[in-house]
Amino acid sequence: TKYSPEEIIDSSGVFSGDNMVRLETDRVKEKILSELTYIDDVTIKKKFPNTLVIELVASKPIIYVKHKNEYLVISEGFRILSKMESYDETLILIEGFDADFKKLGDKLKSLDKNKEKILKDMLFEIQKLDFQNIKSINLTDKYNLSYNYDNRINVKISDYSDLEYKMKSSKPLLTEKISSVKKGDLVYLKKAEYSFREEQTLTTENIEQDENSETYSQNTENSPN
Repeated sequence: TKYSPEEIIDSSGVFSGDNMVRLETDRVKEKILSELTYIDDVTIKKKFPNTLVIELVASKPIIYVKHKNEYLVISEGFRILSKMESYDETLILIEGFDADFKKLGDKLKSLDKNKEKILKDMLFEIQKLDFQNIKSINLTDKYNLSYNYDNRINVKISDYSDLEYKMKSSKPLLTEKISSVKKGDLVYLKKAEYSFREEQTLTTENIEQDENSETYSQNTENSPN
């Protein structure tokens, strides 16, 4: 971790000579987590007669969450590690989360509890699929979710329903079927069907399929009925 053994011991509030029997390990854990922002989890074990073992899980940044005019750095354990005025592309950017931000070290929460579940499930699917080059996720409208692939393609997956299937079925289209130089929107239509429209054809009036619009049928296991 980024903390020294001395800093960890000091943050625990435990002192030499403390009564091991009466020592409340949950309270020690809570104190360490409240003192050390860059720790995601703590395990406390008593080894009688006089030893306390402290095991830490260091925080690993995984996403940026846009909050007003700042960007919150969030760990795998969903702790708010820091805030920044700008961001780079080393982590996925989350927009439209509506963060309920109070202070650093808190767990990331949204004013809309549904968005918390949607975000966790999307990140889980991304990790499970080893889905590379996802640059951002937009949760502004939870009934019109989208994510950006490779800064080229906006993938519009509608609502949260069948999320696992939508993420699984869109990956091969993005990584294998659509040319690596094309830009545009990949829209989930139904079941195993997507429509891709190149960037230059996107206008508010032009919604019909044209020569720059392609429809893909993507069959994967466990497709919804």
